[in-house]
Amino acid sequence: MKIFLDMDGVIVDSVLPAMRMHGADLTSEHHYPDGFNWDIVGATNYIYARDCPHLPCMEVSYEDFWKALDFQWWSSLKPYPWAGLFIQEVEKYGEVRLATAVVTASGCVAGKYMWVKKNLPQYLDTLHIGNIKSDFAQEGTLLIDDRDKNCEDFIAAGGAAILVPRAWNKRGHHENPFEVALDELDKLCN
Repeated sequence: MKIFLDMDGVIVDSVLPAMRMHGADLTSEHHYPDGFNWDIVGATNYIYARDCPHLPCMEVSYEDFWKALDFQWWSSLKPYPWAGLFIQEVEKYGEVRLATAVVTASGCVAGKYMWVKKNLPQYLDTLHIGNIKSDFAQEGTLLIDDRDKNCEDFIAAGGAAILVPRAWNKRGHHENPFEVALDELDKLCN
């Protein structure tokens, strides 16, 4: 089986650091506000306004939010503490490939490439950077992702998918999202 493993929000801690960069004091995923799902720009603005009502409105636009995340930011993100073990476990079920989306930040693609080169160089040859992950879907493929739409589209295109529980998707926050994903992977493959 070919397993396409998402980076941001699955093995790379990027969502909360992006929000913190824009003034949202968010120390834990379970503090992510309800109702925003993947609108992390809206969630950031909401948290800032909620926590700093005495300060002037500092609402960040969608364009400015992503533009501020440059090459240095993308290339220096930290993996989740469980990422290495999670990848090792996923490798037991098939050939792992990294699949990551891009945003409108000018250093996003190069920064993500450099992140993989520094942290997971064995995956450089199978790194897929692009926004339409369902292009890889077919029988015998699996996507592990934290974005609802990516999983839905992958399944609709003929593959299988596991939605990792995260505060910003329909499954919501879970204390052990990767144990949940590994349990589902085991059930799917056995």
